[in-house]
Amino acid sequence: MLMRAAISVLMLAGFYLVAVLQLVGVIALAPWLVSAVSGPVSLTVFALVLGPAATLAAFAIFLAIHTRNERPFGVPAGPDQAPLLWETVHEIAREVVTRPPNEIRLTPHPNAAVSERCRLLGLVGGRRTLYIGLPLIHVFTVDQLRAAVAHEVAHLSYKHTRLSAIAYRGRRAITETLSRVGRFNVAGWPFRAYGSCYFLVDNARRRRQEYEADHTSALVAGRAVAASSLREQAVISEATKIYFFDHVMPGLDAGYAPTDVFAGFADLVTARRKELEETLASENEASTSLWDTHPPLQERIAAIAGMPETSSARDGRPATELLPDATAFGRRLQEKLIDLPTRRMLDWEKFRIETQTAELLRHTDWVLRKVSYHTGIPIPNANAIFDLIAAGRLSEIAQPFSPGVPPEDAGREFAENIEWLLRLAALRSGTGHWQLSWTAPANLTTADGAELPLSDLAVAAVTTGGIARARRRLTELGIDLGAATLSDPTAGAYGTQVVTAVANVEVDDDEYDLFVLDKGLVLVPAPSDADEGKRRLRDLVGSTPAHELALDNWFVSWPEIARADVDRDVPLQVTLTLYTRQRVPIHERWLSETLTKDATEVLIDMLSDLDENPVV
Repeated sequence: MLMRAAISVLMLAGFYLVAVLQLVGVIALAPWLVSAVSGPVSLTVFALVLGPAATLAAFAIFLAIHTRNERPFGVPAGPDQAPLLWETVHEIAREVVTRPPNEIRLTPHPNAAVSERCRLLGLVGGRRTLYIGLPLIHVFTVDQLRAAVAHEVAHLSYKHTRLSAIAYRGRRAITETLSRVGRFNVAGWPFRAYGSCYFLVDNARRRRQEYEADHTSALVAGRAVAASSLREQAVISEATKIYFFDHVMPGLDAGYAPTDVFAGFADLVTARRKELEETLASENEASTSLWDTHPPLQERIAAIAGMPETSSARDGRPATELLPDATAFGRRLQEKLIDLPTRRMLDWEKFRIETQTAELLRHTDWVLRKVSYHTGIPIPNANAIFDLIAAGRLSEIAQPFSPGVPPEDAGREFAENIEWLLRLAALRSGTGHWQLSWTAPANLTTADGAELPLSDLAVAAVTTGGIARARRRLTELGIDLGAATLSDPTAGAYGTQVVTAVANVEVDDDEYDLFVLDKGLVLVPAPSDADEGKRRLRDLVGSTPAHELALDNWFVSWPEIARADVDRDVPLQVTLTLYTRQRVPIHERWLSETLTKDATEVLIDMLSDLDENPVV
């Protein structure tokens, strides 16, 4: 411990030394430069080389000296709220022979961790916090959770957290200093060289600590359990990415929120375990690096297998036995992570269904709007598109969806868009019902689970002479093409947030305050007097949720915009052309005030980022 502490202190001191030597060198060279070189030249050299070097060195010293403890993350689980969990943690601390954590906090992360608020560069210990990810609790057995906790408590026992306080100063100082150094900044080269050396040494230290903590975990929980805990944690980590990115985030983006965000997590892990394990096996075959902070999983498991076995009791109960109210903790946690008041709360199954429906509506709205825009006639529903195909206009409506493709091929490719419309028609007609799966895309079936031939019917619709046959079969199935209509644009406003705003813009000679949301634009009637515009914007943002702004005013969602023509940047003049062919000219005034300094630039960037709506 003393040797490692000395190395950590020396490494941190080395960073101070690099910064101080560079600063002293600049101070020493400045008088000589002024006396030896002509005034303009010396000023140029100082401005381009010595000045930045001095600034960078001073900044590095400041960062190394001034550090702060990060605020605890997650939600606390006190002894009165989770007595069995606290009892288990204290029991493990006694086995490891160390002071137990002062606090347990639950997080959404697929891991466990510890921290200690140390003093005097980590030489004096302080308040200890144990972090446990709820994904672990939902999947682990009790003995696997004990192994994971023993691993983390071992970091406290070996005083790894004390060393981390010193290392944290160095890593923070080096990382933030190098983030301000350009590739060709000569003043930054010493810091880059030292930073590489520092990270190599520090990462080696961290890998060594992981082996030590694994050793303790195996002693407390047994070799087999410690190894299975590591393997399972890797599976849970991979599953968490899939769960949140594929199943939670799309629903949040659509304006919904589950009553319990972790409700389906254990089911996903169970359903996709084989796939997850195969993914991890392929990743473990990848080469390792000296820059890694953790040893490869297989090497850690092999090291555990080489230890003598201990007579630890097995406990295969679900880890939720130690936290019976895991659902309530999950709800408390999501209140911190998700802006719940702006979203509709649904139970987990309903959340998944509405998420799929929102995705379906997004596609069908796009198809209906685009066909309307390019044909110049209203397209209220899928029936109108079938009428166009029956009238021999398939190539005309399909070509914009497949630019550069021969008309015959474009017509065939349009079947995919027809299928989206048929799915919505089936759902709204009551014929189709969502069949959800963790291992396959959501599908529509009949009430008794029979497959609907929507893909075949979509192909028939774009085949010569097949449109009448497709219509007859849809009628037999009870699917009404008229049910596949455009959705209400304001329905997608839930869960939206204000990005920026511009006061007093003109739209067809009327005054509005323009609010830029992450889901579209809102135009709120405004007084013609531009005074106090910024205050008015702030007051409205502070008093009215973004989705209410959209519901109560003129809301133009991003999917409604066919194109955006920027006629002038300052003051901004942009003309939006909607898929209905309505034109919305937005003119910023010279005296218009903005919520943020870069409001107009942000608006132009967001219009440019629309996949189907390039700024021209």
